[in-house]
Amino acid sequence: MRNPDRVFFQFLQPEISRRTFLKRAGQYAVFLACSTSGLSLGACTGDESATPVESPPPPPSGFHTVSVTLDLTQENYAALQSPGGALQETVIAEGAEFSVILARQQNGELNVFSSICTHAGCMVNPPTVDGIQCPCHGSRFRLDGEVANGPAANPLTPVPVTVPASNPDRVILQFRRPNI
Repeated sequence: MRNPDRVFFQFLQPEISRRTFLKRAGQYAVFLACSTSGLSLGACTGDESATPVESPPPPPSGFHTVSVTLDLTQENYAALQSPGGALQETVIAEGAEFSVILARQQNGELNVFSSICTHAGCMVNPPTVDGIQCPCHGSRFRLDGEVANGPAANPLTPVPVTVPASNPDRVILQFRRPNI
């Protein structure tokens, strides 16, 4: 059974190519233009006697980026103050929930990954000192997101992070959302 939280991260790994999506959107727009009430099919076939009407705009396509800022000085982020510290967090942006793993690497760098297993789309368990485990099929990931044991073949999906030089206690997470 697929985890319903996978829906929030489908935009990170689109199931169809952009070219296929745009082609289908164009076909949809032509279909709508030809089937709108008051518009005969003659308008789509070049019949000059048909009265054209304005067609509706095509559905939006593509993606946009939303950002969430986290203040790492808050108590719930205390685990990230030392190397090897990690935690799972759910953030909300534009009304959508994004579950992520935040992990402080031994070199001090902060990495952020999607909490969705790359094998079957299940939500992984919160991180421990031993790493991150998926409860569905047993995949294990290291705290750097890399696969430790399968069946997952790909690492956890990274989430882009910006750390402002003027305030290193704040991090900005960036998520791609489909245009609706």
